[in-house]
Amino acid sequence: MSEWFALAERHLQVGDWALAEEVFARGLETTSSPPAAVWYNLGLLRAQQEDWPGAIAHYQQALAARPDLAPAWLGLGIAQTSVGDFPAAKTALQRAIAVAADPADGWLSLGNLYYLQERLAEARAALAQAGDRPAAWLNWGNLCLAENNPQEALVWFERVLVQAPNPDAQLGRAIAHLTLGNFAQGWADFGARWAARGCPYAGPRWEGQPLAGQTLLVVCEQGFGDSLQFVRYVRYLPTDGPRVLRCPEPLRRLFALTLPEVTVIAETEPLPPYDCWVSLMDLPRWFGVKAEVPYVHFPAEPALPPRVAPLRVGVVATSGWRVEPYAQRQQRLKSLPWEMLPSLPGVQGYALQKEGNAPPELVDLAPLLTDFAATAALVSQLDAVVTVDTAIAHLAGALGKPVWILLPFAADWRWLLDRPDSVWYPTATLCRQPAPGDWAGAIAALQTSLYPYLAQRLDAQAQRAWGQGNATGAFARWKAAVQLEPKAAYLRFNWGLALQKTDNRWGAIALYRDAWRLAPTPATAANGGTLLHQLGQSRAAIALYQEALARCPHSDLLHRNLAHIYLDQFAAPKAETHARAAIALHPTAAAWSALGSALGQQQRIEEAKAAFEQALTLDSHHLEAQLNLGCVYQEQKDLAAAIAAFRRSIDLATQQPNTGPVLAKAHFHLACLLLAAGRYQEGWEAYEWRWQLPGMAAPPTPQWQGEPVERLVVWGEQGFGDVLQFVRFVPRVRSRCRELYLVCRPPLQSLLQDSLAEMGISVLPWSSPLPAAAVHIPLLSLPRLLQTNLNTLPADVPYLRVPPAAIAAHPLPPAPLRIGLVWESGAHSLQTFQQEKSCGWAPLAPLVAALPHIQFYSLQQNGTAPLPNLAAHCQDFRDTAAYLMQLDGLITVDTAAAHLAGALAKPTWVLLPYAADWRWGSDRPDSPWYRTVHLLRQPRRGDWETPMQEAIAQVREFYGRGQGT
Repeated sequence: MSEWFALAERHLQVGDWALAEEVFARGLETTSSPPAAVWYNLGLLRAQQEDWPGAIAHYQQALAARPDLAPAWLGLGIAQTSVGDFPAAKTALQRAIAVAADPADGWLSLGNLYYLQERLAEARAALAQAGDRPAAWLNWGNLCLAENNPQEALVWFERVLVQAPNPDAQLGRAIAHLTLGNFAQGWADFGARWAARGCPYAGPRWEGQPLAGQTLLVVCEQGFGDSLQFVRYVRYLPTDGPRVLRCPEPLRRLFALTLPEVTVIAETEPLPPYDCWVSLMDLPRWFGVKAEVPYVHFPAEPALPPRVAPLRVGVVATSGWRVEPYAQRQQRLKSLPWEMLPSLPGVQGYALQKEGNAPPELVDLAPLLTDFAATAALVSQLDAVVTVDTAIAHLAGALGKPVWILLPFAADWRWLLDRPDSVWYPTATLCRQPAPGDWAGAIAALQTSLYPYLAQRLDAQAQRAWGQGNATGAFARWKAAVQLEPKAAYLRFNWGLALQKTDNRWGAIALYRDAWRLAPTPATAANGGTLLHQLGQSRAAIALYQEALARCPHSDLLHRNLAHIYLDQFAAPKAETHARAAIALHPTAAAWSALGSALGQQQRIEEAKAAFEQALTLDSHHLEAQLNLGCVYQEQKDLAAAIAAFRRSIDLATQQPNTGPVLAKAHFHLACLLLAAGRYQEGWEAYEWRWQLPGMAAPPTPQWQGEPVERLVVWGEQGFGDVLQFVRFVPRVRSRCRELYLVCRPPLQSLLQDSLAEMGISVLPWSSPLPAAAVHIPLLSLPRLLQTNLNTLPADVPYLRVPPAAIAAHPLPPAPLRIGLVWESGAHSLQTFQQEKSCGWAPLAPLVAALPHIQFYSLQQNGTAPLPNLAAHCQDFRDTAAYLMQLDGLITVDTAAAHLAGALAKPTWVLLPYAADWRWGSDRPDSPWYRTVHLLRQPRRGDWETPMQEAIAQVREFYGRGQGT
């Protein structure tokens, strides 16, 4: 019996497992109670064959025969470790340590057990008891790698290799060097894995030489991810001989599409004849790091399920399951619970793994993941991938897809040490555990880098949707983007721009305010301030600009915008200050144009002209400067130059985008000049552009085109004077409709109704219900419709009448001559044009003194003068007309009273500024509109004394009075 067992043991010692097993079986046939050593050796035999359950059974039989057999306890602990029965393994190894004369091997194996359980501190403590010997040094090196300390690991591996060649230590050294980015040293040692793990291929290995017609077999090894990472090198191999790539079946179709010039076979197929072979993982030694992506090709199908969210992100949370404990350790280290992955607004997640119990909120793509070619097709359709360190990470990187890879504290060598990017995949971002097991820290790193990317993608999608007219889709995307990146000012800014264009200006202001709070930039303040100003919140806009300038004092944009607000407030000196500040910072055409406007408001016309000309020198296409230069010519009464400037403005505006308001202003100014020149046909046509001016509401529709109609509504528009001047045209269209209505502001209603009622024209205040089924026309569009020119102008006066009862209700005391006075135009006395038209009381005082026998009356609303004040007794224009009918004449500036007196055929002297309104023509002393009106013009800007002296002379002459009157 003992001879059989001794012979079996010798076979076991030389590695002849099959013969050893046969001899052991013969020996067991000869005895019913073999010694413990036999069972122990049978355990060793099963362990060498990696038959771990058999080994465990035999070790237990040995220990049943001899409970103090230390090697059997050690073998049992190692076998139980190998099947993952860690509690039993720990007990066995602790028993081995307790009964062994030299427990070093027990401590070594116990340290390895703790290493597999990621109990690294206990592993260190156990290794410290394992003795100072190469086997312990090797484990120390591996432990240092597990602790993410490759530099110290190198020291241990070098110590082993100094003693004797050791392929495991050499492979460990390779991994440490590769982790540190020492690629040349790492690849030189990496071939030791064949000695450590065995080489399954016969024949010579390729060593970088030309093929010269020989067939090269290229083989995959280790996992899918390794093959996906290193298949990039096949294209760099020599092409002077056939190349055959042997890979796992799930990769075959993908690699065949990627490498059509290479024969690709599955590992399940028979090996073809070959002359030399090489592993994919050996190729970096010859070709270095190659980072060009993408380098794989994929089929068109399958397609992802229909989009249910703006963005689509693939997700992998667990690494593939393995049976072997060392692989299980890697799987545990690399995997994280699904529930730790954050939900992402605006994102639909897709589970990209065949197993793993993905949560229901993810779309499970497992049925479509038939092989890696199909998986690549699906990944290509995603916006991004979030994955742990698994094959999908390499596939996404190989496709050039943005991929975020969640890594354990001690990551695989290919991800190097500490860096957030990958030398292998330019589109990869590495999110590492900051401490062992700290997935929360890795998720925080993921959020820091992924969320901005997703927000940028959503912003780009939102802008595309907005450009395509899909406002709802755009706003949903911006909302999701802001939820992802609440501190990203640019998202609120872009969203605000879109809201601004939908006329949701308050919503845009709120977004601009948030953007300003997050990142105070001049553009944000400028947009917010512009909207506040448009909404009538000028004080808030000024405050915002002042705050912005305190933070951004060198912003010419802020100074320019603030200048424009002050221009609108007619605070020209302040506007000039900020325009000059903008020019000092950045002398742009826009800044010079703003300065020109500020100077123009201060009647510094020559300076304004120079500023606008400077703006156009800097930018000959600057529309605002060109338009304002036309206004300067108009102020200078250079009508030909003004008309040319406005026509140039129109040409420029039609060539530039988003110039509607300026184009309308240019047409309107041109219309006024043409009308002032008496070119009525062109002027009325251009005057229709008034409806495109900022602040003008569109005229009611349907608009009348002159055809016979049942009901026609004529809309009074603009100021009181415009209605009083143009109401003369209303009777001209009476014959074209059965019912005719004039809608006007209430102060005009009674006077116009008195004047038009006998013609069957009804006058309604604006607030009245309108007749049904009516067509409409604005009052000042009637001359165009009627093709009115100077020869056909209805100039008969009076065309307004005042009932005797109304006159009797407002009696004036007897006087030889009674003349009314008006010296201010309109209620908007701050506006430049109104200021120009108004002379104030002071210039009239000498006139009153020069004509002492005339009783003067004030018809000035809210006027203060040492005259009887009739305006205080006027509730509407009928009252004013009643007083005018009792006066012998009126001296007035250009205001509604001038038109009322002219329409009543009262002798009227109109005091006009240097550049008068279009309706008074350019230079003539009379008016084609009113035969009783005399026009007294300033000969130069601001000179009221000259027209006052002319008024004194003409009044004396008109009433036949001498010097003493």
